Amino acid sequence: AQLGYSLFYFGSITGNGYGREAIEGWTGQGWLGLLASPGRGLLVYSPCLAFAAVALFRGERAQIDRRVSLLLLAAVAALLLVMGRWWCWWGGGSPGDRMTSDVTPILGVGLALAHRRFANAGPAWRWAWLVSCAYACAVHILIAFARPSGFVTEQFLRVMSGPWAWHAYAPVTYVLGFFGR
Repeated sequence: AQLGYSLFYFGSITGNGYGREAIEGWTGQGWLGLLASPGRGLLVYSPCLAFAAVALFRGERAQIDRRVSLLLLAAVAALLLVMGRWWCWWGGGSPGDRMTSDVTPILGVGLALAHRRFANAGPAWRWAWLVSCAYACAVHILIAFARPSGFVTEQFLRVMSGPWAWHAYAPVTYVLGFFGR
């Protein structure tokens, strides 16, 4: 549906309404950046979503029709394809995973499936699942409730050094800001 919408309204399956702005600066790093950049990477801030993707991919074992789970996963991939194309794939000065927020409901289904699959798995999988969930909650609580210093505002919120800078990673930025950076 996402690809058809983009094709119909924007003339390309990777179109997103931003015109040439979305195409001219694209180097291919956007897709990887949406998942793994220190400043905005979805899996960096919410590694439990990797478990959600696995659970969606292996839907038949999580008591969901495999075709449905694969379509949900394809919808996530389609959004990543479209958003990764934009030169400002990191979402500018909006903290968190702004550019991937549209897939939150789908990934929520994946999280429910992942919980069913991994919470009762062997000790290593259960531990990894629980730690990834606790980590994601802790990092998002930090972002939502800790008052940002000037350094945090500049490096994490506004991403002034770019989303690939190691100090754009929120926990590092908040610690550096605490110590007077």
